[in-house]
Amino acid sequence: MYLAVVLLLCAFSSVSGVRDDLECVVNSDYCSCDFNDGRGKINLAPLASSSKDKPAFNLIQDPGRSYSYAFNPCSPFNDGSGCSVEKDTAACQRGTDTGGGLSVSLGAQRTVSFNVTDEETRSVLMIITSGDDGRKTLINLVCDEKFGTTAVTSNMTFVKEEKQYHYVFNLRSKCACVDGCKGPSHLLLSIGTIILIGLAFVIIIYLVAGILFRKFKQGATGAEVIPNHSFWFSLPGHIKDGIKFSFRKCRKSSVEYEALQ
Repeated sequence: MYLAVVLLLCAFSSVSGVRDDLECVVNSDYCSCDFNDGRGKINLAPLASSSKDKPAFNLIQDPGRSYSYAFNPCSPFNDGSGCSVEKDTAACQRGTDTGGGLSVSLGAQRTVSFNVTDEETRSVLMIITSGDDGRKTLINLVCDEKFGTTAVTSNMTFVKEEKQYHYVFNLRSKCACVDGCKGPSHLLLSIGTIILIGLAFVIIIYLVAGILFRKFKQGATGAEVIPNHSFWFSLPGHIKDGIKFSFRKCRKSSVEYEALQ
């Protein structure tokens, strides 16, 4: 009876449409996010520049004023006196109106978040905060298949200063589409790569430490300086014997099966 009540309540909840709001949860690279329903992600990593002095999007013009802007996803960059890697700059404003051509930061990489603005189309707004004097950057990520998956083949434009120190941009790119850019981030390593690097590191430590111990502590010379050398030199033979044994067992089983038929 209790189970029937629980199932009835679950069915009612499903019919009534009760569910969590769709979110795009930012990842540790600060330039990608995963939708919390498990149906895709937005990944801007392929657009990023790896040079700390050359942001991916540069000289974005404000047609109404003497400003220009720069933006780089994933990693901070240097630009003038007010934008720097030390300040974790993600977006920058420069121009005569900032005081003799100086630059000011419009937000830090570590503050990046993503807001879903349209659940049906999965449109996302990238928000960057903690700029100089409270400046904030708002980037509409516009999915457009006509554009590519690099900064050169994408397009970023200044829209407006929504209110004081809140700067709005449009970024049109295939990478702004859900799963439009599935390639690995230029900053991140896959789990498999990390495991292989760790294994290689352990093997190097094992060999170096073992050789030093065998040579200087035990006085070994020649091939005997290799740790557990007898095991390693006999390993190919053991592998060969194992393969032969497996083939013999398989052939024997095949012959016995044919005899039974």
